[in-house]
Amino acid sequence: MAKSRKYIFTFATVAAVVAIILYINFNQKETAQPINGEKLFKSCSPCHKLNNDFTGPRLKGALERWGGDKKAMYAFIRNPAKSVSENAYSKKVYEKYKVIMTAFNLTDAELDAMMYYWEKAK
Repeated sequence: MAKSRKYIFTFATVAAVVAIILYINFNQKETAQPINGEKLFKSCSPCHKLNNDFTGPRLKGALERWGGDKKAMYAFIRNPAKSVSENAYSKKVYEKYKVIMTAFNLTDAELDAMMYYWEKAK
């Protein structure tokens, strides 16, 4: 009888651990939300349009105009004043529009989602 108690205890312990793991995984999947690039773009839209220059340059095709240098473009978005002093393309944009953009503290994933939105939008 002691052996069967040991097996029952072992089975119950393993079942509890599996249940905890499944519970954690299930809750993580439910709370994960995709990043909404269109919603994030709303903070840019007072100065930027998708297809037309405005207070700042149009956003469609921005990465191409940055020569494909996403790292430099994202650095500009996060700290435009510093980028203007260090990056030739940033300086060129500043000289054209005569405005230093507001800095935005966005993650790479948020910027990727926003760029995906503006490139796919019509």
